[in-house]
Amino acid sequence: MSNNVKYNVPRVQITCPDGSPGVMVAGGLAYDPAVGAQYTTEILNLRSLAWEEGPALPAPLVGGALLHFNGTVLAVGGVNSDLIHELDLEEWVWVERKERLPRPRSSFVAGLAPRRLLDMVGGGR
Repeated sequence: MSNNVKYNVPRVQITCPDGSPGVMVAGGLAYDPAVGAQYTTEILNLRSLAWEEGPALPAPLVGGALLHFNGTVLAVGGVNSDLIHELDLEEWVWVERKERLPRPRSSFVAGLAPRRLLDMVGGGR
């Protein structure tokens, strides 16, 4: 992939799902401090190598994780957040799930693991 493929919204501290067929970035901090934390998502079209606008997050996401799960995407945690949102692929909106992280977590890695390994999950702030 070319280094010339740039986001529509320049940002840092983004998150991107592992194991998905495309590339989605979500949230992060805009380079312009006046803009701040982002609600936006972008999806890289792998054919055109152009970024397209994705569904807006219900709240800014900084330091969270995206996870490809059961054919959809989960947005998990973030600074001061224990929330989990699922992308409704039909309505193209994020829906809050009833499950929560045990505590707010940011700057961590999320992945799928056998149930017996879940007690060993660590990292992040």
